[in-house]
Amino acid sequence: MPKKLIVHTELGPLRALELPLKRVMVLIGDQGSGKSTLAKLVYFFLHLPSRVVEKCGSLDDFFTLTKKDFELYFGQFPTHREAVVEFHYGSGKSFRIAYGNGGLEVEPSAGLKDWLEELMILLRNDSKGVEGHLKQLDLPEHFSYLPAGRNLIESFPTLWTLKFYGELKDSTHSWAPIFKSYLERIAKIQDQFKGRSLMQLAERLASLQLRTVPQQFDRAMELFEGILKGRYSNNGEERIHLPERIEKDLFAVGGKLVSRGRVDLEFKDYLPLSEASSGQRETLRLLQELFLTLLQGENRMLFVEEPEAHLFPQTLKLLIEFMTLVSNATGGALFITTHSPYVLSAFNNLLMAHQVGQKQSEKAAQIKAREFWLDPKEFAAFSLNNQRKQFFKSIFRPRLGYVDANELDSVSENIAEEFYQMLKLQQNALSK
Repeated sequence: MPKKLIVHTELGPLRALELPLKRVMVLIGDQGSGKSTLAKLVYFFLHLPSRVVEKCGSLDDFFTLTKKDFELYFGQFPTHREAVVEFHYGSGKSFRIAYGNGGLEVEPSAGLKDWLEELMILLRNDSKGVEGHLKQLDLPEHFSYLPAGRNLIESFPTLWTLKFYGELKDSTHSWAPIFKSYLERIAKIQDQFKGRSLMQLAERLASLQLRTVPQQFDRAMELFEGILKGRYSNNGEERIHLPERIEKDLFAVGGKLVSRGRVDLEFKDYLPLSEASSGQRETLRLLQELFLTLLQGENRMLFVEEPEAHLFPQTLKLLIEFMTLVSNATGGALFITTHSPYVLSAFNNLLMAHQVGQKQSEKAAQIKAREFWLDPKEFAAFSLNNQRKQFFKSIFRPRLGYVDANELDSVSENIAEEFYQMLKLQQNALSK
């Protein structure tokens, strides 16, 4: 049975729903509709088993930590009604959390409880079987959560970031654990990139891991710099070097310089990261995360909130392609929350490429390279809207293999309707 999240009752902004998980997930909806709450729930439950290995010595410890973490991640829910959420890991293993007048209750299924008890025994005996036991749940090996508003962190000096991190450690705000984890991950990423170009980093990691540089490296480096609109460096200060078009093969004709048409890019001028554009600051850590995941061949699940923030739609399209490239190459998963129909349109291109490519492989590959193709069987998209009767619905059409076009056009149609009404009034006035 595939993994799924079930919300049985109202939970914050959410209503009752069932969310089956696929390798690539997209949630779209208005602000305040519950996208982030759903993303955090999935992150919480998928990450939960690894907490046994990190901090727990007994089942009682595990239950205590689970209650503490759930309240930290999601805050205090109203006690006048019960909130119930359940996660199914598959093979009869599930976990139920209920919150009501009696406080917070956690209840693993019999199958999951047996699995946890076996894991505790392995941990106490310092057994090498721990890794194999964890793999029984078929979970990603690594997790990263990139929250909305992340570019703000890059806008301030390092000392401010360190102070912010210190305050997060003692904060009870529901976003504190996410941002704390994000800052810890940033520190590791910065250390990997420090003093190295993308090529030098790739060669170093390949030598350390005794593996070749991934065949998708050239494509990944092109996307990295194309999305960033510059070349990244870190020699003590993080910088983005700006591209300058340089005409090559110039020759004189009648006293004038004429180019044969070859243009190279040089990266001379630069901006400190703190002075770069909002879009560059917003995307840099995601680009670095994707690049490292590809180079290290990690089975990593990325939770990405609002990838569209501060990006032009064409650049957003490239970012979706980069994320899909890395997910395809490593087998990792993506969980994306967005307000933008452009995100869905970009995924639709990759879904359609896969379908067309089954019968017209060469022609489809000329339009979109194979490493970007996305299998519809591994994709799901849902819309959340707390202003409509059907709060939560799938907008992916499995039979067709892509996102419903009506969902992509609905926002544009609503905006255009007012324009058409005004245009009609103007035409009527002119005709009199």
